Amino acid sequence: PNSFSYSTMAPRVSMFGWSRIVLVAIGVLLPDLSNGFSFSNLKEKEVGRRRGEFSSFCASPEYRVVFVEEFEGTKLNSSTWSKSLGSAYVSQLRDAYGTEDNVWVENGTLVLRSKREVIHADGKTFNFTSGAISSKSKRSWDHGRVCIRAVLPGQNSTDVGLSDGIWPAHWMMPEGDYCWPDGGEIDIMEMINADGEVRSTYHWSDYPEKNCSNDDHSLGGMLKCDNCTSSFHEYAIEWDGESYLAFFLDGHLIHNVTGLGSIYGNNTEAYDYGGLGGMSYSNASASSNHSLNGGDNDKKAPFFSGAPFHVILNTAVGGGWPRPVTKKTVMPAYHIIDYVVVSQKQKQ
Repeated sequence: PNSFSYSTMAPRVSMFGWSRIVLVAIGVLLPDLSNGFSFSNLKEKEVGRRRGEFSSFCASPEYRVVFVEEFEGTKLNSSTWSKSLGSAYVSQLRDAYGTEDNVWVENGTLVLRSKREVIHADGKTFNFTSGAISSKSKRSWDHGRVCIRAVLPGQNSTDVGLSDGIWPAHWMMPEGDYCWPDGGEIDIMEMINADGEVRSTYHWSDYPEKNCSNDDHSLGGMLKCDNCTSSFHEYAIEWDGESYLAFFLDGHLIHNVTGLGSIYGNNTEAYDYGGLGGMSYSNASASSNHSLNGGDNDKKAPFFSGAPFHVILNTAVGGGWPRPVTKKTVMPAYHIIDYVVVSQKQKQ
């Protein structure tokens, strides 16, 4: 449906040993794809990938890959993913309304679009629509590594205000009937206003001592990434489901969270795997707000429910944490996901 050509592509070697086709475009203007989207603003990308070659924090000798989603073909895999439609998913889209046409698969990537569009529904008026998908009730995991490679929405510009209100997130929620956040919430990646700060957070409550208390305890960290809205980066976690959770950007540790009695102790530096190579974020500085076998500012030790967690990929608009959307905010905004990979440790 478009004039894109693979003629300038060349293969790249990877850990997975599949054959993938990669295009590196630096200063090359690519033709617009369908739905009005163009990859022309990306400095480095994979387009139209076939079963292919890419390195990942999820691929290592001691881990076995148990799930790979590369968004092949032209349709979202409904056996794994559901689109978040309507206003029922306010926690995912905030001030935006979820629509079918803001989620599509193209050239080996998932595209989530956020745009200005007036929708009258559920007794409300929404001025924005956006896209989100979830693996809830279809695919979930209770331990291992989860790796998501993406280009985040927003303008890679020093002109403040061009991305106000744009809030992409890769996160995980527990299966089951937990009140929030009794079962925990794993925020693998969040960025607001395209400010170049990759935030990762774990949320828990007073559960199981208190049920449905709505108390929110959290621990978070941050790494600076100056080109996450113009280049692909991999956002990942590693967790045992019981007492340990660590967050990574391109294989570099952002921070970790450990529960009481964790065998991992409090040595956060021990879990930096040295990155995947070719790092291009700058001014890397992890938050000092690590969990050290303790808890957050309320001294409540992190609780891990052990429940299986599903994956949510979305772009929220507005919602109170980012700055409000203004006339200056550039829309449509595009959130491009290359792959989702899950791996688990090999049994001894």
